[in-house]
Amino acid sequence: MNKVSLSYDDVEQASLQLAEKIQRANLVSSNTELVSISRGGLFIAGILSYKLGLNKVHNVSLASYTSKPLDAHEQVKCLTPFLSGADLSKTFLFLDDINDTSQTYRFILNYTKELGVDMYFGTAYHKLRDDNKLPDFAGQEVAGDC
Repeated sequence: MNKVSLSYDDVEQASLQLAEKIQRANLVSSNTELVSISRGGLFIAGILSYKLGLNKVHNVSLASYTSKPLDAHEQVKCLTPFLSGADLSKTFLFLDDINDTSQTYRFILNYTKELGVDMYFGTAYHKLRDDNKLPDFAGQEVAGDC
């Protein structure tokens, strides 16, 4: 598989494309809050916060373990309190840099379902793979590794 090299300008452009798709979906309201997924989502959330005019940004820090079988709850570990202090009646837009294996997406999806939280998942990049779950929003799709 080809390795795609990305600059900060590339990531910014993909993030702006992501923001446009979110705006077109009419997701942005006073009820919408952003959640950055550390580390890759921090930069994306900063860009989208300004572009979408959403000032409330939460952060969740996750660790992935790839030596275990592919199971969302075993593969990904939450290192910070999940939406601690957040108003769970809000709509949350989780943001990450790339959806490459969908492990993070599946973890967030399962976790928010358990909490009964209304959520969407957006990434600047989505890696095209047969077993990869498509996020709700992706700025750009890539065929190779980033």
